[in-house]
Amino acid sequence: MARDTQSEKDHVTYRTYDNRAVTRDMIEGAFRTLEARRRSQERWANVRTWVIAGLVTVILMVAFVILVWWRISTF
Repeated sequence: MARDTQSEKDHVTYRTYDNRAVTRDMIEGAFRTLEARRRSQERWANVRTWVIAGLVTVILMVAFVILVWWRISTF
């Protein structure tokens, strides 16, 4: 990106390879959006991990109860 020198100092504009004007605020906004998206993905990954761990725990507990019930009922 080449810097557009006709811009004001406090509102710097850059030119992309296809000559579109991009301000620093637009770039920072895109970075904030990407960071928020990454945090959301991490949060959902943590939720998925805990849900899977909970389901495995419940399945194992149910299997244990069924096994104990089966052993008691066969004697």
